[in-house]
Amino acid sequence: MVTDIDPTGIDNVVQAIMAAGGDAAGIRQDVASRSDAVAAVDFAVQTYGGLHYAVNNAGVGGQMEALGETNLDAWERTVAIDLNGVAYGMHAQLPVIEQYGGGAVVNIGSIHSTVATTFGHSAYTAAKHGLMGLTRQVWTTPSAGSGSTRWARRTSTPRCCAACPRRSSRA
Repeated sequence: MVTDIDPTGIDNVVQAIMAAGGDAAGIRQDVASRSDAVAAVDFAVQTYGGLHYAVNNAGVGGQMEALGETNLDAWERTVAIDLNGVAYGMHAQLPVIEQYGGGAVVNIGSIHSTVATTFGHSAYTAAKHGLMGLTRQVWTTPSAGSGSTRWARRTSTPRCCAACPRRSSRA
């Protein structure tokens, strides 16, 4: 399943997947919208008969200014997409994945998920650090009634992890 805020982007990706022999369907989603997160999960269940896996991959870079120079409207937009969008997605995804027997959620981070830079990106860095914290919290929190605090011991509770590049020591 493909989601995007841009319907043309959805069509292009769905067509590319189908041309390669895959199966795909798409729905417009603004990840900064709680109701769009629920609608995307509902669409997945209606289209594929359940939900076992999800990847939260939307993001914007935001401004490259230091915090004191950042436009706060731009800050709010960056955090709404890069952090709240992941929270809204997982809030809708996790119970449904558990309902259908388990699976996994992968949140896409960035190098800014673990380090800060000298060139600004205050909102982006804060949101990506938040994504890592949220992912870790979901990973360690048991589902209702599971009695376990580690995903590896759970059966139907979704696993949750983040993928992000590391800073290389090579020049």
